[in-house]
Amino acid sequence: MAFDNVRLPEDIERGAMVGPTFQTGIVTLSGGSEQRNAAWDQERLQADISYGIMRKDDPDDIENSFARIMSFYRARRGRWRGFRFRDLSDFEAVNERAVQLEDEPTKFQLCKSYEDYVRRITRAVYGTLIVYVNGQIVNPQGNWNVSELGVITFLTAPPGLVTADFEFDVPMRFDSDVASVAIEWQDAGSISSIKLIQIRE
Repeated sequence: MAFDNVRLPEDIERGAMVGPTFQTGIVTLSGGSEQRNAAWDQERLQADISYGIMRKDDPDDIENSFARIMSFYRARRGRWRGFRFRDLSDFEAVNERAVQLEDEPTKFQLCKSYEDYVRRITRAVYGTLIVYVNGQIVNPQGNWNVSELGVITFLTAPPGLVTADFEFDVPMRFDSDVASVAIEWQDAGSISSIKLIQIRE
């Protein structure tokens, strides 16, 4: 699917309401007890970027630039094209175990753990990845490479535990093909809500 390998500018992200969502089916039995079923094994991040009145074109108003938000939205054509989003509350991983892909002794998926929940990471930030085997740094030159979807591929199967330090973004898209813009007066407007939803990769 269409994806632009660009990040929503961090100054636009700042102030967003953002957090993980899960899908849980709950059946309440006649005695009042519950049966719960997790429909998703992985979360989907959601975000809402809402702004009050702002100047439509003010180069000094970087954090609340109406023109930049609308330009980014139009360039993605609404919901059509995905992009990178930095969740400022959770974008770093330290000493995280990479998960070996089934029947692929040289391929490992970047992940981040939260107690017993393991989150698959697909959009590591270029230049931040450090890979370890049994606690020793492995130089990437001629030893390994990483794909855009966060899969580390070694030249030969590593002889031990693979861990990594890295920063990461989340693949997102806009959740509406309509940007509701209120024009307050000639040189100012407001965007009441622009929602984002994570793309599964």
